Parts: sequence; C-alpha cells; structure tokens
Amino acid sequence: MGLIFFGNERLANAVDESGVVLNSLIDAGFDVTNVVINRAERVSRKKKEDAVVTIAHANNINVIDTWDEQHIIDLAKESEVAVLASFGRIIKDDVISAFPKGIVNIHPSLLPEFRGPTPIESAILGANATTGVSLMALDNKMDSGNIYGAWEYTMRGDETKQELYETLAEKGAELLVEQLPSILDGTNEGEPQDHHQATFTKLIIKSDGLIDWDQPADFIERQIRAFAGWPGSKANIGGHDMTITQARVVDEEGPSGQYDVVDKEIVISCGQKSLAIEKLKPAGKGEMTSEAFLAGNEI
Repeated sequence: MGLIFFGNERLANAVDESGVVLNSLIDAGFDVTNVVINRAERVSRKKKEDAVVTIAHANNINVIDTWDEQHIIDLAKESEVAVLASFGRIIKDDVISAFPKGIVNIHPSLLPEFRGPTPIESAILGANATTGVSLMALDNKMDSGNIYGAWEYTMRGDETKQELYETLAEKGAELLVEQLPSILDGTNEGEPQDHHQATFTKLIIKSDGLIDWDQPADFIERQIRAFAGWPGSKANIGGHDMTITQARVVDEEGPSGQYDVVDKEIVISCGQKSLAIEKLKPAGKGEMTSEAFLAGNEI
C-alpha cells in the first residue's frame, strides 16, 4: 500500500521551499506513489518549478496537477494514507475517507492556536513567545482534527518568515516520519483539540503591506519580517517608493512619518519610538543598504 503526497510545502507566503517533507518521507523508505499539486497556485507563482515536483521527477514518482476528485478517490483505494503540506484547496470528506488512514496534515502552529492560512506570519506579528508545528488528522473543518503530535519552538524575537518556515518545515518532517508508523498501525489515533481555545488567522492581502507610521515601531519591525517577500512592507520616503526589508527599533521620538538621516541610515518616527532602516528595495531595483541608497539619492 502506497502513500500519496498533497501540496507544495509553502507553509507561508512567498517562502523558498526545499521539499524537506517529501524528501524525508522518501529517505525514510515510505512508498510515495503520487505527488498531487495545485496547478492554480503553481501557475500564479510564475517562478521556478516547485521543489516537490523536482523531487518527484528525480525519484520517478507520478505528478498530478489536474484536480479530478474521482481519480484521487480511485488512487486512494491503492493507498493507505495521504500526507498534506500546504495544498491550497479544500479537500472534501469523500476524498479524505477514501484513504484507510485518512490524510495527515502538517500545520505550522501549536493547534488549536493559529488555525487558518497564515500561522507563521501571525506568530511573528503577534510577538509570540512560542509557536510550533502540529501533525493533524485532516477533516472537513478548518484545522480542527485530532492531533497526532506537536513540537514547540521558543521564539528568539528576530526570526524572518523564511527562517521560521525552514525551522518548522524541518521539524514537521521529522515529526511526520516519527509518528507515521504508529498512525498506520492504529496505535496513534490522535488527541482531540480543545476547540474553545481555538484562534484563527486571516488571509494577507496586498494592501496589508502598506506601512502605517502611526503604529508603534516594534510592530512595524515585526511586520517587515512577517511580510518579507509578499506582500512586502512598502512606503514612500522623501518621494521615493520603496519596500523596507530590514530595520531595527531605536528610542528616538517624533511626529509619525517624520524622517531624518542618522549615521548614514534613514530613521523614521513612528507612533512609539522610531525605526532605523537598514535595508530596502527601491521601486524597480534590488535590495541595498540605507547607506548605498543615500549615496545615490536625495530625500
């Protein structure tokens, strides 16, 4: 009996995924027979081939990129379980129940906290002391299935979205390989979640990336890390449109949005304290330091 893999492993917006979950399953000797990807998400990226597709081709694993529910149900009859890591599509009960051991989902939070689409971004934005990754039985509700296992991570407070994704994806893969045998033999049926403790994340949209300088500097600094890549943290400073990619909080106070140049860095006053811009991307250009930008531009 084989295993079907669903998803692209992008557990957060605009991260560079490595396919660590799929690779770990293959390396551990699980018989992955099919990789199912969401073609709509793949087309919208307009980037290089998904890592899971590259890995599948390298291991002679069939790739399915057209959703045909009956076809998946038919394949499930020849499979024991499925694993899902960021698929971007609601999977109905008849597909889930077609797998004898269901579908096991990797979710990058300590469920029931941060159910929904943006748990990694939400952990950074909320200045969480801890977060983690959960192994969950997929059901017909949002991230509400039984928990097979979880791993907790203590936040440093300076993680970028990419760094946090890499940590949680790697640990999620380890957790999956560790727990999957007991899921398959029936000794791990999972523990129900406390639904009364559930919190929910929301979709991030493009306009969320517009910086509001009335917000405290520490919140904007977290926003810069959480929104890296997409939607980005955008502002117009001194007539220049830019995306701020790295900054730190400094103690200076002033009217919100007021900017100055201090020690070859742009410093902007916020609702509380100020933000020193360390790196930025001017519109249409690559990332550079504040010092490099100021060398060629007046503000």
